[in-house]
Parts: sequence; structure tokens; C-alpha cells
Amino acid sequence: MKKLVLLEYYRGIAAFGVAISHYYMFTAKIADAEFLSTIFVEMFFPLSGFVLAAQTMLVAEGKGQVRIFLARRWMRTLPLFMLAIICSAILVKNIGVVNFLQFAFFVKFFTPAYDVNNFYPIAWSLAVEEWYYFLAPVFFAMFPFVSKGKNRVLKLTIGIIGVLISLKIIFLILGTDPQFVRIATFLRLDAIAMGFLFFQLNQRSGCKNWLFSSLTGSGVILAASLWATLTLPHNITTQILFLVSTSIFFASAITLLYNWEKTSQTLQKHIPKFPGIWLGRTSYSVYLFHLVVLYLMSSRNLELGLLPYLALTTTIAVVLYYAIEKPFMDMRPVYKDRSVLEI
Repeated sequence: MKKLVLLEYYRGIAAFGVAISHYYMFTAKIADAEFLSTIFVEMFFPLSGFVLAAQTMLVAEGKGQVRIFLARRWMRTLPLFMLAIICSAILVKNIGVVNFLQFAFFVKFFTPAYDVNNFYPIAWSLAVEEWYYFLAPVFFAMFPFVSKGKNRVLKLTIGIIGVLISLKIIFLILGTDPQFVRIATFLRLDAIAMGFLFFQLNQRSGCKNWLFSSLTGSGVILAASLWATLTLPHNITTQILFLVSTSIFFASAITLLYNWEKTSQTLQKHIPKFPGIWLGRTSYSVYLFHLVVLYLMSSRNLELGLLPYLALTTTIAVVLYYAIEKPFMDMRPVYKDRSVLEI
């Protein structure tokens, strides 16, 4: 299956960005590093919605088998995730069986009590992803009153994004912890749906000027919300603008990268493929296991510099790719129409 190299670079930059940010959080206690890691995590959500869009469309239109869709996603994500939380639980110790099961079944971040014994905090983003995979086929099979046709899925996508943004506003007005609103599993599904939305809009539009307007406009709003977050007291407007603008900004960027690589012969010939492909291949393991490496450093009082830390994390990621990821991916069922796997 041919991969789009620019999106693999994008994926790798996001994963290593999180790993580097967390390194400085753990070792140097730099508060701004946590905020920076938030930006890198937000990069993943629209990417998932975009690269899975063709498969999601098959399921949404009733043309694909839900069983294949779910099997492909779970065989890709669950084996490494389970290994990562087991390793983390061993290193952290005394995490409790019930608490472990909350992580294993992706229900830890359903309530504001998520912070109790939160031994694997990055799991919040995985929970959003996994519930999106599970609920997307269910959601698009619902609402029979929405007329069938080529715009049905588009209307439903816009509708769920609007509903979830409205729910976030309501929760914030009611005084819900803003940190919980940012990571609450069912309140963040719109970030992935935004990537799905941009894929659909891109397929329908011949002229791409709207993408540049979307990127520029959301970029300005994102910059303003970042400035306000770092310098002003927290308020509801800043929180909502940040969450929505990041989704739109990165969805726009992903769509532009996709179009650029698809249409530019020069780029296709000259872009270095090997680094990008390997950034993409190791990105999931790097994201999951950089925290395990940090826990290992803490439990053994190891003082590794940034480069040794990245080297160790990358080595683990490469080993896991060949030992676990690739074998499971090779066993996954495939669709009759394999073109949906080309992104």
C-alpha cells in the first residue's frame, strides 16, 4: 500500500513533538512544554479523520463491512496500547485493578474524576480515537429522517461537529473544569470528524482557494487563542476558540499537504521518502512508549540527555514495529475496493 510521504512526515513530527515536549516536562519541569505537547497531540485528530475518510465513507454509505473497518483499526491500535499500559503499570506500581481496567477499556476519561491515579495520561487521546472508530458506523446508520443522497454523510458530519462544539460551550458555561473539557472522550470526537469533513469538502471542490482561506483564518484565530491562553486569565471564549481553531487549522494543513503531493510531479520525484516513511512507521510506538521510557528513567534514576532518550525511544519503536505492529497489520482483513487504503 503506497503511503503519502508528506502525511507520514506530518505524523512523525507530531509523535516526536509530543515525546520531546514530555521529556522537558519530566526532566526540566518546564510548564510551557506541557502546553506545547497539547498542540502536537491536537495534530493527530484531524489526521485520523482524514486518512480514514475513504473507509469511513464506505461504512457510512452502507457499502463497506463494519466488521472489516473495526478489525483493521483494533488490530492496528490495541496490541501496542495494551503492552504500553502494562509496562507503565509495572513501572508506576500500585495502580489498582479497577483503575487499570478503566484504561484498558477506554473509559478513564468519561468523568472529571479522570485525574485519580492517572498513570498513563496520554491515553485520553487514544480513548477519543477508539470511541470514534466504534461510534462512527453506528452514528452514520442512524437518523433515517436525513434524506439519502450524496450530501447525507456531509450533513451528518457537520451536524455532529456542531452538536459537540455546542456541548463543550454548555459544559464550560456550567463551570466544568476546562482541562476535563479538553480531554473528555465524547466531547472531543469532533476533532477527528473535522478531518473527515475536510476530506469530503476537498472531494467536492475543484478550486482549492477555500483551503488557503481556511488555513489562514484558523491560523490567525489559533495564534490569538494561544496568546490569550498564555497571557490572560482563562475564559470560555479562549478555550473554545483554541479547540475549534486547532482542528480547522490542522485539517486545512493536512488537506493541503494531501493535494500538494497528489498533484506535484516535482515533489513526488524529489521529496526524501525513506525518512518520512520511517517517521510514519515508528510514530505510533514513539507516541505510546516514550512515556514508558520516561517512567523507566524515573524509576531507575537514569539521567539521559535528549538525544539518548530519543535514540532509546526510537530503537524500541523500530523493534515493536517489526515484532508486533507489522505482523498484526499483515493479518488484517481487506476491503474489496483496496483504493480506500491509499491515504
